[in-house]
Amino acid sequence: MKFIRTLKASDEMAKNHLRWLVYQVNNGGMFQYCFNGYADDLVEYAKTHDIVQELEEMGCPVQGIEAIEYALDLLQDLQPTKECPDCNGSGEWETEDENGDIESSRCDTCYGDGEIEINTWAESDNQSWMKRFDNWFYKLNMKELDDWTGQSHNHSHSLDMIEQNRKEDK
Repeated sequence: MKFIRTLKASDEMAKNHLRWLVYQVNNGGMFQYCFNGYADDLVEYAKTHDIVQELEEMGCPVQGIEAIEYALDLLQDLQPTKECPDCNGSGEWETEDENGDIESSRCDTCYGDGEIEINTWAESDNQSWMKRFDNWFYKLNMKELDDWTGQSHNHSHSLDMIEQNRKEDK
């Protein structure tokens, strides 16, 4: 007798989180993943689920597990920030004194950092750690991760449609 394991709803969500990570980072980097709200969704999901265990139980490739773990570690350990709107990221305000001379002083909004902390990754600016994550991520076996998550190797709806049209024209 052959046993067929049925997926629980949480299993599908765990796989979807990996699918979104693979697609978004390949399509536009970790910044796009964050900007489109997927990072916030992953962090929220991880508060009540052991996504790594769920993916392992489903037979997820090791590199998929590593990608989710690395992304989660960064997203949970770092604070989302964006450029300070009051000083445009400079950390200083410029004012003109009574003689017309320009004086600089520390921005009181960001305390001279040029950035302010925010609540969601979707609101964050592109941060230096995101490029480092992208460079690490692009070295993974994308063909294996694409196949396991059931998506194309193009990571682009437009390229997928072009490819589909070419197949239909043959």
